[in-house]
Amino acid sequence: MRCENLHLVSNRIEATGAHAMFYVAGALAIAAGVFYSAGLHELGQSAADLCLYGSTLCDKPHPLLIAAGLATAWGAFVSVR
Repeated sequence: MRCENLHLVSNRIEATGAHAMFYVAGALAIAAGVFYSAGLHELGQSAADLCLYGSTLCDKPHPLLIAAGLATAWGAFVSVR
């Protein structure tokens, strides 16, 4: 590979990794919302099933929000040049 082509491939890999972190952050934020709603018993029977297996996250979904924030910060850090 020529040096210019290698640089383009490297840029594409870095951009893909940064975008993946934003997807992870979005998924964690959605999961935090689902656990928060389940903890408030707003999801019906599925909330009871969800809180049966993840009672800690139903009581306190904050660690998921913190993880989402860290994933967003990491994705922004990786994408900066």
